[in-house]
Amino acid sequence: MIGGYGSTLKDHPAAGWTGIAFIYIYDVNFSYSWAPIGWVLPSEIYNIGNRSKAMSLTTSSTWMCNFIIGLVTPDMLETIGFGTYIFFAAFALIAFVFTWFLIPETRGKSLEEMDAVFGDSTAHEEKTRLYNIAQSLGLEEAEAAAFDEKPMKALQTEVTNV
Repeated sequence: MIGGYGSTLKDHPAAGWTGIAFIYIYDVNFSYSWAPIGWVLPSEIYNIGNRSKAMSLTTSSTWMCNFIIGLVTPDMLETIGFGTYIFFAAFALIAFVFTWFLIPETRGKSLEEMDAVFGDSTAHEEKTRLYNIAQSLGLEEAEAAAFDEKPMKALQTEVTNV
């Protein structure tokens, strides 16, 4: 709208309302697609021991990036006009390509399987460490709990009660 109407946008109210409608369409689609990635993916891939630290870093970086975008966008609109939208569209395209080709699928994977997906062994090492601590305390259930050895009937009951 800015590229087509520029400074005469105030004389074309239908174009202004069309621009507002497109902003709402973008916001609705962004809210259920890209927006949650920065919140959901880190909470899925980090083990319990590191999750709070990782979530604090990803949350603070998300807010910092939003703050910076909020600061620079008005200046960008003044200096490069509708090129601002092309700039952000290019980064959205780069993010899509990066996610599609380089971020592995995490659906249906347990926290322990996340290590294998990302080529790490931290969760297994943490589980072994916790097992050794429980074993040194004399807890008999430590081995079954540490290596998730549950009877099949109990596992089926847990799955069906969800």
